[in-house]
Amino acid sequence: MKDYLKQYFEKLKQLYLKEFGTNPTVPYFDNCSLFISSEDEDGEAEWLPLEIENIEIKNKEKLTEELIEFYSSYYYLVLRGTYKNIHFDFSINMYSNERINNFIDNAIKDGEYYFKSDNYILIGTACMDGNDDILVFYDVKDNKVFLYDQDFEEKIGDVFELKDIIKNLSPDI
Repeated sequence: MKDYLKQYFEKLKQLYLKEFGTNPTVPYFDNCSLFISSEDEDGEAEWLPLEIENIEIKNKEKLTEELIEFYSSYYYLVLRGTYKNIHFDFSINMYSNERINNFIDNAIKDGEYYFKSDNYILIGTACMDGNDDILVFYDVKDNKVFLYDQDFEEKIGDVFELKDIIKNLSPDI
């Protein structure tokens, strides 16, 4: 997983360099160690991911090894793109150990809210065929990712492996 994330971030960096001549940018906010530039006239700043050297993931017993590696490999601000004509967005401003653990706690609670079970963890959102009300869940029992339509309250489309999504995710701006 760590190598796939590294490849994704390199593709994202190359996309921004080609399009704008900069590293990836996001709207600036205070107290983020990932920024490598000052806020520009548009209110944005350049950032780069940072490899995590030490983190204690809470609630490990509710996660798979794949999810633990996904959340403990890099601090990042943007992780989104297209895979199999589906736009995935895992952008959750993961720039500190506290934020990562808070996100995991909330993701577990969200899974329990939607499915009354702790077998499902909310890991992102998606847009498919113009429908942008799609949630992305990870099934910890089957180690698979699936899409959930909030409007119709049902699973939709295929199931995926998280590593395949990240490995083949085409970043966008």
